[in-house]
Amino acid sequence: MTGAEGSRDVTQFESWAATYDSSSLQKRYFHPIQGALLHHSASVAPNPSHVLDIGCGTGSLLRRARSAFPGSVLVGIDPAPSMLRAARARLCCPGPSGRRAVAAPRS
Repeated sequence: MTGAEGSRDVTQFESWAATYDSSSLQKRYFHPIQGALLHHSASVAPNPSHVLDIGCGTGSLLRRARSAFPGSVLVGIDPAPSMLRAARARLCCPGPSGRRAVAAPRS
């Protein structure tokens, strides 16, 4: 991927941030994949200290990980600032353990 292609992709995701979670693709494709990933992850590492989501978007997987791994510190990174703002807004409340989920900007 060239710098121009990456920039174009980030711009596209920027425009989707407000409506990304309401897409029909979420329930049809992403939720089943996320569920399978979390199930497998729990079987391999049932109590991780941290969970990292690279390309976290609006934080959908992190929100589900907060329930699956209530004692974990959750960290998400994404190159699209609007996606990170959405993730931060949706992850603002502490999980059951009191640990906050964090969406960190890309350095």
